[in-house]
Amino acid sequence: MKRSGSRTRTVILGLTVTLLLAVGAWAITGDEVLQRSQEAMRPGQDATITERMTIAKPDGQTDVLELKMYMKGEKTLIRVLAPEDFAGIGLLILPQEDGGEEIWLYLPAFRDVKQIVAESLSEGFVGSDFAYEDLTVRYTSKWDVTSMSEEEGQYVLTLAPKPEAQLSYSGARMWVDQETFLPTRAEFDREGELLKVLTLSEVQDFPSVADPETSYPTPTRIEMANVKTGSRTLIELLEVEYDTGLSDDFFTVRNLKRGE
Repeated sequence: MKRSGSRTRTVILGLTVTLLLAVGAWAITGDEVLQRSQEAMRPGQDATITERMTIAKPDGQTDVLELKMYMKGEKTLIRVLAPEDFAGIGLLILPQEDGGEEIWLYLPAFRDVKQIVAESLSEGFVGSDFAYEDLTVRYTSKWDVTSMSEEEGQYVLTLAPKPEAQLSYSGARMWVDQETFLPTRAEFDREGELLKVLTLSEVQDFPSVADPETSYPTPTRIEMANVKTGSRTLIELLEVEYDTGLSDDFFTVRNLKRGE
């Protein structure tokens, strides 16, 4: 009888541990996953990235651009370096307290900047499949999580635009790696139909310039495909530097006008 009682307690203990682990796995909420995913896409204090953008159009024409992207917090400044037809174009994204952004486009041909208005946020930057609204990584101020599930080591979030968000999408689904919290895929709907698919892959670790013992996992291949038009745009990260000490003064309209 004693042995039977001991065995029963062991079984109960095992079941209790299993239940606790199961509860622990779901202790994180969809909102927390979205927040951590946003943080994973903007690690460190700042980042300076050289990237190649390949725009493949449905008619077979291909444009290849080289860009430099600077990020600090939720601020972003992008400069087009090549080819000559595009060189000098710049974009500045500044977060606003209401959850929106001010987006400024510099066109060297006019030597001036213009602000991207809400009606133009769905237009593609330099003719790519990345719309201006796609270039902001402010998931939590744009989307509400309506449901969450698990799929092969990933969280799958179903998202709905916040009422105040200026988004052209009617909904989205996002796949998030459970270990790194980096998004691996996102599908964007418009008027209830699938419009674009974003995939992020080939994750590499890049060390901090300020603290080489710290590194940040980063997707180096990012592709946006428009399922309606058949066009697609691939961004490949060529050089990545984190924590270089970028100043807040770097992210200004005045600096954008310099076009350097």
